[in-house]
Amino acid sequence: MNELSAKFPRVRFLVVYISEAHACDEWPLGNFTHIKQHRTAADRIAAARVLHDKYKLSLPMLIDDLDNNFDKTFSAWPERYVIARLSDSRLLNVSMATSEFGFDRAVLHTHLAAANAL
Repeated sequence: MNELSAKFPRVRFLVVYISEAHACDEWPLGNFTHIKQHRTAADRIAAARVLHDKYKLSLPMLIDDLDNNFDKTFSAWPERYVIARLSDSRLLNVSMATSEFGFDRAVLHTHLAAANAL
């Protein structure tokens, strides 16, 4: 994410941390993380800090509430990219996974380049 932010300097990036995709107590995947599913806001904030520190994010980060309202609104689990124009509150692109493995990064770059040109 830091690299994308540097590549598209006119686009303001924001990370929204939602429920843990592969919590070790629900749906563990490999041995990448040992984060339990969040039961409290403090749990979610602590997990977000782990992500922030692990990937040395330089981007602002918000935390979804425990009712997962951001996730429900944008179908954000496990990952989603939303590009909005703040000047008129218009959504320019809401990414769709192109395969079971996620997003076509070239398509994402195309949308970010268009937003960067605005």
